[in-house]
Amino acid sequence: MDRMFWQSIADNDYAVPTGYSLAVLTSELLIQLGSIERAFREELVYPILDAWISRGYYASNDLSNMAMQLSHNLTKGLGEQGTDTVLLRSYSLLTLTSIIYEDGRQRWLEKSLVKQLLGGALAHLALEKDLRGYDNEKGWLHTIAHSADYLFAFALHPLIEAHDLERIMDAVAAKISEPVAHVYLYSEEERLTRTVIGVLQRDILPLAFFVEWLQQLIHPQGRTALNADFESGELMKIVRSETETCARHNTKQLLCSLYFQLLAPGFAQLSFVHESPSLAPQLLPHVQATLNEILVWC
Repeated sequence: MDRMFWQSIADNDYAVPTGYSLAVLTSELLIQLGSIERAFREELVYPILDAWISRGYYASNDLSNMAMQLSHNLTKGLGEQGTDTVLLRSYSLLTLTSIIYEDGRQRWLEKSLVKQLLGGALAHLALEKDLRGYDNEKGWLHTIAHSADYLFAFALHPLIEAHDLERIMDAVAAKISEPVAHVYLYSEEERLTRTVIGVLQRDILPLAFFVEWLQQLIHPQGRTALNADFESGELMKIVRSETETCARHNTKQLLCSLYFQLLAPGFAQLSFVHESPSLAPQLLPHVQATLNEILVWC
């Protein structure tokens, strides 16, 4: 099946063509999620799968099997940097997000599978090393943003409980404050902030947890604090370390995004957040205080 075939499906409002098996077509699309042809992957393969998932074309068992295959895809090439394996991981994440988001409303999947998929999502985020956002040839790679979208869908899912939400928050903190020689340029911090807002909107975790989480962000366990103290010479330690400087920048950007999201819901593009969490008024000054601990410098 060539690209024109898939284009005809998109042009026909994503209807399954007469005489073709949905299962066979889906198997081909799942393989093509890792295609290096950007327009094919971004404009046809993923959108077709997303449309078929959101329209309820699949039985529960089909979605379970699909989710397991996609979750396994997250391990393929994991830990590599600069290779094309990132494409399969990234677009598998997007498709998984569609499944979990819709399952939160329709409840197709077993609770045990939802929890298993969450575990896979958290493991992937911790181990993902290809942090590229956009490539002029290959288009959107964006694994961190797509991981954030996936965790956001979990944060909203009714089967996700308090301890699961804590694990999501801890994973976000660990990733954004990770010492890496990379500065996020493509709104990754806004997408991760949206995940935090999703957790807040569940109104399950207490304010004390989020206050402690903020300190975890700028005082990573076992590492130099990401805030700066001129008198102790802490700033110079950070400046001399490229990876810690990037970690501090990325953390600062997330905190800024979180501050404005709490102040004005929907601040970030693609936030899909329309109402302020109930904890926003109490949490906002703590976010501001944490920002004040991070010295603003160029």
